[in-house]
Amino acid sequence: MEPQIDENALLVFMDECGDHSVERIDPDFPLLLLAFVLVDKRDYSAQIIPAVGRLKLRFWPHEGVNLHSRDIRKQLGDFRQFHNGPYRIRLMQDIAELISSIPFELIIACIHKTDAITGTGLPPYHQVLREGLCLVARRAKLLAKTSVTLVAEARGKREDRELNAWLTRHATCEDGVTIRWVMRSKRDNIAGLQVADLCAYPAARHALKPLSANPAFEVVRRRLVGWSENKKGGDA
Repeated sequence: MEPQIDENALLVFMDECGDHSVERIDPDFPLLLLAFVLVDKRDYSAQIIPAVGRLKLRFWPHEGVNLHSRDIRKQLGDFRQFHNGPYRIRLMQDIAELISSIPFELIIACIHKTDAITGTGLPPYHQVLREGLCLVARRAKLLAKTSVTLVAEARGKREDRELNAWLTRHATCEDGVTIRWVMRSKRDNIAGLQVADLCAYPAARHALKPLSANPAFEVVRRRLVGWSENKKGGDA
């Protein structure tokens, strides 16, 4: 579903961390988390897109690099060069400064799959998506927005069909906020999806080990306006 143009809509970028499987649960990462980055369209155009581009141009000769958390952590692809300690520290400091300085709000919804796969009849992804979108809708209403434009990362043809079908049935939350959506590939290099990606992994690590040191989450925490953590199925 392509979103209609609505200049007053709240712009929301959604990325995920973890997988959807309930048959093969990773004991080291039994979590599915969705990160929702909420931004004003004018701020996104005037501040976020330029800030992400400037960060990239400090390290590469072009802005065509995708700030993907997994690649950064494992030093893959465009991040192979960051084995050097001082060089890597500078990148991580600049990413932290980016998250600290750009104007956005963050909502996190997550589900601990070992405990929460029963009780609702919904797959884990639909459980966490429902919780997250209702938090988004409530925040939109507080901001006097009557609609949300959701940009979600494409995951595959079957998964995208399922998400389209689910959103078609649940496009209006109980707060009366209409949700329009579009799915875009990581290859499209969308700044908002990359910001959501950079927030998702630190939040997931915090959900799994809340007492462990997590400097990246301390940066992300300042942006939080909503958190839903489902450990037992049903309500968070």
